[in-house]
Amino acid sequence: MKKFLISFILIIMCISTFSFATTEEVLIKTNDLENENEDIATLPDEIKGYISDIENDDGYRNEKDDVYIADQTANLKGVVDSNVYMMGQTANLKDLKVYGNVYVMAEEINFDNVEIAGSIYAMAKDINFSGTASDIYFLAGTINFSNDSQILRNSKIAGGDVLLNGNFERNVLISCDELKVDDKANVKGKLTYYSDNEASISSNAQIAEKEFIQSNLDEVKEETGKAINNDVIVSIIKKFISMMVKTLVVALIIVFCINKFGKLNRTESLASDFAKNAGIGCLNLFFVPVLSILFMITGIGAGLGITLLIIYFIALYLSISIASIEIAKRIIKTSETEKNYKSKFVGLAVLVSAIIQAIGYIPVIGGVVKIILVLIGLGILFNLVFQKQNKE
Repeated sequence: MKKFLISFILIIMCISTFSFATTEEVLIKTNDLENENEDIATLPDEIKGYISDIENDDGYRNEKDDVYIADQTANLKGVVDSNVYMMGQTANLKDLKVYGNVYVMAEEINFDNVEIAGSIYAMAKDINFSGTASDIYFLAGTINFSNDSQILRNSKIAGGDVLLNGNFERNVLISCDELKVDDKANVKGKLTYYSDNEASISSNAQIAEKEFIQSNLDEVKEETGKAINNDVIVSIIKKFISMMVKTLVVALIIVFCINKFGKLNRTESLASDFAKNAGIGCLNLFFVPVLSILFMITGIGAGLGITLLIIYFIALYLSISIASIEIAKRIIKTSETEKNYKSKFVGLAVLVSAIIQAIGYIPVIGGVVKIILVLIGLGILFNLVFQKQNKE
């Protein structure tokens, strides 16, 4: 459990946070990078020449499996054949060779003479890097690269103050407040940086291509916020329309094709009938998948099991619409023999489904209501198939 928690926290916070950092809000565009579909955990040919043999002694760890470290001061050196997950106030990775990826989160992270075959995902207040890696994803307040740094593929960096040094074999993408490119920096790909201020680049630095995009983060955040709000509104509208159209189609099919719906066994007690339908729906919710799996396991009934499972998911998809139609059936007072009954019934069912969709956005309550209605809808669908209709 400890290993699971450490790896889960590090992967979510390091990867997801940096993914957030590479959106427009922090002004990093990933489409400038090339060859993103490579297997970053595979040892690239270029790195073989840079990885030296490390002699094992009592001070080194020689691990075949993943390494998990969580401590106030997390230290690691030696050889790891798989991935490394670290978390602490201070993380020190020294004289270390890793054949997988490294995920690390701390207040201060120090990489000293490291050789990483995969990628590094790091988040901290301060990051100091010295060594070799395939790809790096850094998010920190201050980030410093030493002269002997060697990044064999692409680099994505988001930070406050960034000092760039060493060799970068491909593209470097940076979003920061201040960028300084030192004498020993050698970027063989394209250096793209987003900042309010132009970088301080040494005349001795070697950069194949560079692009400076001046940015105003406050304006970008405001524009991003507006775009997100618009997307949310559009999404809500689409969900309302989808629910109403779905209910409209189902209601029309019931009115014109399924006479049995109007003749289902109903009592004067709405609560009693809905409780009974919810109970039937609850049984089907768990029983049908189990039955389908049993059919598929036998081999003889595999086709039947798959068919039953497909019907099950369709029933789940339509259950709230069915429940909306049943509620409309209970509410409408117009006689079925009247000329305008069908149009009123269908219209009321669509309106009820829209109200249910709105209730669904109420925290906690909305979710509970929708679950109950799903169960009621499943119970009604079961009755449509198996219940004997009332005799007129």
